[in-house]
Amino acid sequence: AKAVKAMRLLQRFMFRNQEYRFTDKDKARLFGAVEAYFTLLHRSSGTGRSAGTGESALPLIEDALKVPFFTAKQKTAMLRWHEELLGPGSGAGSGTGAGARSQHANDNDDGDDSNEW
Repeated sequence: AKAVKAMRLLQRFMFRNQEYRFTDKDKARLFGAVEAYFTLLHRSSGTGRSAGTGESALPLIEDALKVPFFTAKQKTAMLRWHEELLGPGSGAGSGTGAGARSQHANDNDDGDDSNEW
């Protein structure tokens, strides 16, 4: 229960400090905290939820992916964790997302390129 409360506190901290320019050392500490909660709530129980509380690290990882202060390498690791939490067959990375939708939006092209930028 304490871990879940602290995880929610970390989520609020990241949300409130999105615009702050953290040092590389601070970014590494924040990333380490996200990794620790992911490990505690996901890998220690073998499921996406904590064995004791039923809580998931998924909301924390989703919020961490939205804030701009993590590096590309850190976000790549968090994306892997996100996909691991969602599990196989969740549609993540299957090509049915925004790329497929944007292609369908251009299907009504009548061949007139004068309106394109």
